[in-house]
Amino acid sequence: MPEQQSHMKSPLSERITNTVKDLYGQPVQVIESYVEGVRGRYLNPFLFVGLTAVLLATVISFVISYPQIEVSPADPEQVEQLGEEFESYRAAELQEAIEVTAAIANTQFLGFLHFLLFPLLAVASMLFFRDTHQGFFRHLILNTYAVGQANVALLLLVPVWMIFGDQLMKPAVHLYPSAFLAGLVLLFIYNRYLFLESLTDWIKAFSALILGYFFYSLIAGFVVAIIAFLVYMALAVGGG
Repeated sequence: MPEQQSHMKSPLSERITNTVKDLYGQPVQVIESYVEGVRGRYLNPFLFVGLTAVLLATVISFVISYPQIEVSPADPEQVEQLGEEFESYRAAELQEAIEVTAAIANTQFLGFLHFLLFPLLAVASMLFFRDTHQGFFRHLILNTYAVGQANVALLLLVPVWMIFGDQLMKPAVHLYPSAFLAGLVLLFIYNRYLFLESLTDWIKAFSALILGYFFYSLIAGFVVAIIAFLVYMALAVGGG
């Protein structure tokens, strides 16, 4: 009975192994078990994303170092000085701060940024597959598990980011490879769960991913820019 199984949780290590393994082998079982309330064998999808985000951030913190954000200090009592000088050298400094923050966000903290991704993908996939897979909750669980699995795959990029450390500030190094790899994982799970057979099915899957990633890029870019600006202001007023 599902009600009985839902209370019989496997050990955490076993649930982690089952989740990662079965998302590649039989994603239908993983996703449908959670949707139907049978939740003892696999990790909660939101916990899965959180744990994989922590894992990615922890691994990167030991092996990759980022450049310091260079800031010219400003007098705390004359903060308007920042605005007066902004059009000159401070604009260049802020741009560098945004580049460093973007590199950190899209590598070490990418797993946490992905909390913005799976709800947007869920909306997009529901729009394109509402005839065959109904309900927002089902698409939310599908994309949450898929994004968590993408976080696991992103560990493969850590050695690449280490090798290209001097060029890590470039989007071609810190952004595009991770988006491509995550997209492949998502598409793989889409194929196994949504049963993509016809050309139309594949077009809908690609469309859902592109739409979700488009809005994710806009929101994540805005968030990164705001964080970079706040960090820059704090360092400037605080004396660098």
